Amino acid sequence: MLPLLLNQKTANYKRTNTIHHSIDGSFSIRKGDWKLVLCKGSGGWSNPRPGSAAEKGLPKYQLFNLKNDPQEKNNLYLSNTKKTNQLK
Repeated sequence: MLPLLLNQKTANYKRTNTIHHSIDGSFSIRKGDWKLVLCKGSGGWSNPRPGSAAEKGLPKYQLFNLKNDPQEKNNLYLSNTKKTNQLK
């Protein structure tokens, strides 16, 4: 990634995914239109906060199609196990 930061030629560089890390140590991965969040809640400051009552009962992970759902309101984790397994 250094050549990109130095504004050098990047003919051989192509990012295929992005890893995010939250304040509480939770990870997510973005690839194409998809984002898999490896925690139940927000993983940080926003609700549902880690360990909160609101987080109890939520699915283990969160899967979003960012193209169709940029606000991440429709968790597809339980209905799209194929995509979840690809991103894991």
